[in-house]
Amino acid sequence: MNAAEIAALCGFAVAAALMGTLLKSAKPEFAMLAAVAGGAIITVFGLTKLRPVIEYVRELCSSNEYGEYLGLLIKAAGIGYIGCFSSEVCRDAGENALAARVEFAVRAAILLMSLPLIKNIFAYLEEFSK
Repeated sequence: MNAAEIAALCGFAVAAALMGTLLKSAKPEFAMLAAVAGGAIITVFGLTKLRPVIEYVRELCSSNEYGEYLGLLIKAAGIGYIGCFSSEVCRDAGENALAARVEFAVRAAILLMSLPLIKNIFAYLEEFSK
């Protein structure tokens, strides 16, 4: 991303926030939609800029024996970002309890996904200690 793209992204975020603030007083139900739409557009923009990173990670995953673990880390990060975005949208809507449940589910999913890695670490430690 270059400086112009970052400036445009920040300008869009400020405009979306101002629009949401103005809509809160006139049409509160549309203020939430404006915030979600603005967040979604910014997220999609950010994801499109990740293409070189994703290609590089794919290269790394296929080029060494630790690719499976690197893939797990990337998937965990993706799940974490999606969960964070979802819980923040819930909080913006005033649904704090729902946001907490989303965060719990995301943590559980990451832990479940990490079990093979944890199992391999303990197997390695057991083998190393002999």
